Amino acid sequence: MKNTGGPIVTINTSSARVLILFDNANLLSSLQNLRIQLNFSKTLRYIKKRFGKVVFAKCYMDKDEFESPGKKSLISLLKRLGVTIYKKQPKHVTIGGITIMRCDVDAVIVADMFDRMDDYDILIIFSGDKDYVYAIQLLQNKGKHVVAVSISEDASESLIQTCDEYIDLREIANEIML
Repeated sequence: MKNTGGPIVTINTSSARVLILFDNANLLSSLQNLRIQLNFSKTLRYIKKRFGKVVFAKCYMDKDEFESPGKKSLISLLKRLGVTIYKKQPKHVTIGGITIMRCDVDAVIVADMFDRMDDYDILIIFSGDKDYVYAIQLLQNKGKHVVAVSISEDASESLIQTCDEYIDLREIANEIML
């Protein structure tokens, strides 16, 4: 956990309102590389204890993943925890003869950052994607404290430097992992 050099926004965590956005595709690829699994219940408890009241949490995932039989228990858990789920149909893209699936939820995540701007003081985004840097700068100019959470090797250096705080998942693994 470190202050990254981004603008310092002082937040009273005893009364802070927290928005959590999980970029599931970005998060899962990082976690799979380390062979670890996030415990969403522990994660929400950790965030509440450290940052304040969670006013809204949303997980963005591709529709195929959402509908896979192995994810039913995760979906059920997220719903019980009050986490809203956004699902999007992935696109099949061929690059150099290799077909990959892309879900591209970045624009939806940014829209939610701004749509809910009056509802939170602290934004916690579980992603290392550099596509969020400009949106984060705009939010900071509006007085929002922004925390990115991911695996440092998979995170954009510009995202790490822009956020008010950056947390490497491995630093808090004992508190939020299965």
